[in-house]
Amino acid sequence: MNQDVIGKTVYKTSGKPFKCGSKLATVSGVVDHPITGNPAYIIKEDGTTVEARMCKVFAPITLDEAIAHAVEQSGVKTQCQLEHMQLAEWLKELKQFRVSSGA
Repeated sequence: MNQDVIGKTVYKTSGKPFKCGSKLATVSGVVDHPITGNPAYIIKEDGTTVEARMCKVFAPITLDEAIAHAVEQSGVKTQCQLEHMQLAEWLKELKQFRVSSGA
């Protein structure tokens, strides 16, 4: 089993929250799932065991990647895409602010 994931933040690929209520959680250990026997993560925040195949390691993205994603998703004018267009504009403004303020 991959012990490298210990201490990393994970999320459920289903989009559902962990038992602690959060959609992000920290892995405190790697074990065999007590029911299925499959590789599983022990969740630090609530002590539960979740099968590893149900989770992915959270990888933060850069501001430029967030802008590119929002622009890419804003092609056709569904409600979600309109929201991505607005998000892209806000992220561009944030980037300009950071560049001009040296943050």
